[in-house]
Amino acid sequence: MSGKKTAKQMIALMSKKSLKTGRMRNIFVSITIVLAAALLTAILMFVQGQRTETARELSHAQQAGYYELTDEQVQALASDERIAYQIRVKTGVLSDMDGFSVMPYYVSELSDEIRVGELEEGAMPEKENEVAVQGAMLERMGIEPEVGSSVTLDFYDGNEETFTVSGILAGGEGSKQFSVFFSEAYAENGSQLKDMPYEVYVKIYGAADMYPDELREAIYLIGSDAGIEREYINPSKAYLDSLSIDSQQILLCVLVGGVISS
Repeated sequence: MSGKKTAKQMIALMSKKSLKTGRMRNIFVSITIVLAAALLTAILMFVQGQRTETARELSHAQQAGYYELTDEQVQALASDERIAYQIRVKTGVLSDMDGFSVMPYYVSELSDEIRVGELEEGAMPEKENEVAVQGAMLERMGIEPEVGSSVTLDFYDGNEETFTVSGILAGGEGSKQFSVFFSEAYAENGSQLKDMPYEVYVKIYGAADMYPDELREAIYLIGSDAGIEREYINPSKAYLDSLSIDSQQILLCVLVGGVISS
């Protein structure tokens, strides 16, 4: 009888220890699941935040660029109803000044649709002898950064030309290269831009609802219809990538769902 009693006591004790161990294991597993789910959710939120920031930046950028354009091709693009928004651009040759460089540009307009610059004061140039420049560049040259100031630029080809500042552009602090925006009149007749071909940057109607390959083909078709060779058509890789399904995000969603459901 004593042996049976002792055996029963041992079985009872082992059962209690087993139940206690099982409860501790369940608590540990639950905590692990909660921590894993929290970590994966945090990673997912971080990735989603990055995608949102990228989408915000791309909303102010072109979806495609067309280069080395003739006047006829520019006009063809201007009348294409598949294009939701476009700007015309000319780019000059980088010229070294005293400790910094200037890049001549013509831009048909400044807009948040396709952001190439921000005007802080004044207006974009209209006359051939007007420019819009960054205030930081004028300060570097010892010139008062204000509308109406006179600025002389030494270009790479030896030409020295003086302009009146019509507008002050944002940015450029600490930079060694500055953008100088010229008028359409200068783009057509000025020494630094008259021989440069036009470029056109565009946004396409309905692009956000297209698949990447569909948008890419639409961009090439628009260019082809305007008589532009394929090598001078450049769809934005960043924008096309934003339309693709993010496999990493899908994997994270599956992992989060799997951990939570388990």
